Amino acid sequence: MVMEQVPGVISSLRARQSAQLGFYEQGVERILVMEPEVDDVVVECQSMTAWQPVPRQVRLQAGELLEMLTQLLETFVIAAQELCPEVLGEPEVRSWLGEDRH
Repeated sequence: MVMEQVPGVISSLRARQSAQLGFYEQGVERILVMEPEVDDVVVECQSMTAWQPVPRQVRLQAGELLEMLTQLLETFVIAAQELCPEVLGEPEVRSWLGEDRH
């Protein structure tokens, strides 16, 4: 699942480290590889299918990418609170949200 990867990607990018976001679901099968460079992040889409991205790479401002990922995570949490709050209590979800207090 993509959402469980997002907190780790955010942490890595904040630390100016490389990160990957895998879309492994059948039919999508792509990996976004993110490499910080000065104030930017180069994002490369690697396809595991015959489909090939055009362009293969984009350059984004690091702050802009972090804001997008943070908004994605916040939107997921808000939607889960409204639609299926019990999911947020699951140990796996609490763990990847950084709320595991064991």
